[in-house]
Amino acid sequence: MILPDSSLLAYYELVKMRAIVEGMQVHADRMVENLDRSYGLVFSQPVLLALVDAGLARDEAYRIVQEAARTAWEQRRPLREVLDDDARVSVPPGVLDDAFSLGHALRNVGLVFEALEEVEA
Repeated sequence: MILPDSSLLAYYELVKMRAIVEGMQVHADRMVENLDRSYGLVFSQPVLLALVDAGLARDEAYRIVQEAARTAWEQRRPLREVLDDDARVSVPPGVLDDAFSLGHALRNVGLVFEALEEVEA
């Protein structure tokens, strides 16, 4: 009894979600504006991973990113600027450049849409 009901619920949710997505209007300029308003906090996960890859212990990297994010938000400063001022962050500049790169964050978007097209076919 649970499996058929769960399947019907999943189908219903997919139909509703499709209607929502098809009705969406994307305003790329507003999306970029919203990213700018975040002071770069949306890049905190890639920054954390970059610091760990550069040799910091995960706990230490987490504390650094958490403190920097709090400072960036409270002082309304870019996260990158706060990290550049932190002596504990001793990674090559290119490492943080990649972590704060929107292009790097969106590098797999094309693959996602290709997979969706395959599902529709």
